[in-house]
Amino acid sequence: MQSLFEAEMTAGQWGRLGVSLLVWLGVPLLAGLVRTMRQEVA
Repeated sequence: MQSLFEAEMTAGQWGRLGVSLLVWLGVPLLAGLVRTMRQEVA
């Protein structure tokens, strides 16, 4: 198993990191924005 603190990352590892960030940050952000935009402003 490779160390998490190793300085070198391959292109595939960068791709996995990007997809993970999209899933964990982008999807909840998008869901929150859609929910906010659908509600009436009081």
